[in-house]
Amino acid sequence: RGLFIHKEATFRYKKIVIRKDHTLEPDDNADVVRMVFDLFVNEGLTYYQIAKKLDSIGIKPSKSKGWSKSTIRYMLKNPHYDGKVCFNMVKEITTMENGEKVTRRINQPKDTWIVADGIHPAIIDHETFEKAQELMKEDATPAKLGYPLQNPFAGIIVCAVCGKAIAQHPY
Repeated sequence: RGLFIHKEATFRYKKIVIRKDHTLEPDDNADVVRMVFDLFVNEGLTYYQIAKKLDSIGIKPSKSKGWSKSTIRYMLKNPHYDGKVCFNMVKEITTMENGEKVTRRINQPKDTWIVADGIHPAIIDHETFEKAQELMKEDATPAKLGYPLQNPFAGIIVCAVCGKAIAQHPY
């Protein structure tokens, strides 16, 4: 029915109640989402550059001290901003480790998502959202981003399951 069933509202939306159901309504700062999409789609900034720009102009994320690449990437691929509702994006698995209950959130493959038209208004127009999805599919090797190539295997070694380039994260 296009209703929002998650615990918390998506960033820059507020959760509202209609009878006993929930939906979303853009909050007063929805322009931040529009800015992120504009910086990515129209100005060609990377996730990292967008995160640094938001930090530098004093825009704070809702749950942390500063922006990260992964937060920007998640925002750009979130269908809620396109006026859609999405189910099965993340699966929570609870296990017992060392006598304590531990819950892990595991991102599900995109082909298992259930996406439907929501009854909430979109913050981003559909064309901009689709353009962002296409840009994220493109290979973002260091050479294409204008950085010197430091690893001769960069962009060559890919995952046999998903086809994405394997990256080294020294931290």
